[in-house]
Amino acid sequence: MTKLTIGCERSHIHISLRPLFLAGWKMTKNTDSGHSSRKIRILIVDDHELVRRGIRALLSRRSRWEICGEAINGEEAVRKVKELRPDLVTLDVNMPAMNGIEAAREIRRMAPTTKIIFLTMHEHSQIDLTARQAGADAVISKADTAASLVATIHHLFDMSSSAIDNAIHDAGSGNLEVTE
Repeated sequence: MTKLTIGCERSHIHISLRPLFLAGWKMTKNTDSGHSSRKIRILIVDDHELVRRGIRALLSRRSRWEICGEAINGEEAVRKVKELRPDLVTLDVNMPAMNGIEAAREIRRMAPTTKIIFLTMHEHSQIDLTARQAGADAVISKADTAASLVATIHHLFDMSSSAIDNAIHDAGSGNLEVTE
């Protein structure tokens, strides 16, 4: 089991990862650059348009990542996961129609290899256990830096320390610790 800790001024993100090969993630390595030749498809789910736009602006700058869609609530997220088959879903916790916790349970059931990152304004201690029980791969506070989200995605898919270091450099400052 690998644990990634990303330090920010206000908090730390703790991610416990299942081995990626058990989760079914298969990547074809490009021997020249060490990067996957396939884009990571991302679905952004939040009931606030401004938040979705901000996440889209941040993540769409990465050449290996593709924003395949957006949803405004958990019900729409579940439908879009079936339709779009994303590799990653970023989920807000509190949304109308179906909250993020319920949506994560349904997404995990129907798409077990899809990674789920909760983005929340709640303290990690309040939501972390519930989110993980629902199938979350990571929980990130919306108060954290952009570098935290970028580094977390790199870690979930790449497991490369150089990719994580580059992500932190590209997205802003932060501290990183990876332990096994």
